[in-house]
Amino acid sequence: YQVTEEIAKEAGNGTIRSHEKVAEGVYCLTYETGLKVYVNYNETEYETEDGSIAPKSWLIQKGEE
Repeated sequence: YQVTEEIAKEAGNGTIRSHEKVAEGVYCLTYETGLKVYVNYNETEYETEDGSIAPKSWLIQKGEE
């Protein structure tokens, strides 16, 4: 629930601009505000250009202000 609340706060009224598979088991939602939410469904850590995502976890990358 806290993650959803943080995403809503950061995305504001922004809509989802894209939803893409970046690797097997790793997806990225990008909002029109530039906010990115990576989700790693794998059992291993995944490294993105925006940082590391722990196994079975997510990474929220704030957009440009």
